[in-house]
Amino acid sequence: MGWLGTQGVSSPSVIEACAPFVRHTHVKDVKAAGKHDTCFLGEGTAALAGVVLTVSGCGGGYSSPSSPSMPSSSAPSPSGGSASDESGTISNNHGHVAMVTGAQLVAGNAVQLDIRGSADHTHTVTLPIEALKAIQGGQPVATDSTSVSSHVHTVTFNSDSPDSPSHY
Repeated sequence: MGWLGTQGVSSPSVIEACAPFVRHTHVKDVKAAGKHDTCFLGEGTAALAGVVLTVSGCGGGYSSPSSPSMPSSSAPSPSGGSASDESGTISNNHGHVAMVTGAQLVAGNAVQLDIRGSADHTHTVTLPIEALKAIQGGQPVATDSTSVSSHVHTVTFNSDSPDSPSHY
């Protein structure tokens, strides 16, 4: 993870994208993006909470350094599936999917989601840090997508809550 940190890259998003091909990870931390100045885990820039959640959520079947095995077929796809992921409910939906991963919820950064799903066009929604904290806390959160083809969608997370959502 340290090498990703030297380039300012989000380790959790790389882990999710590469999960089907990774059998082993090496975790280290760096003091600042752009330099390979290592430090103790948790004292640098690596989003370790997000890394641990993402690696755990990806599953796998690695048993030990001396006896690797093929990844488990029960591992979730890199597009999501972890118990800590949160799905959004989308108004006037015609194939869009909104999913914020558990890693994104704890990483401490604003998130922009592409909600294309199986629709023939895409929209994005932006979730600021405050919205992610609310989602993680089980509070309902709503946000509007970008406008495409003269329409927008409202995406609501934790929509089963009896409380009115905070709009971001």
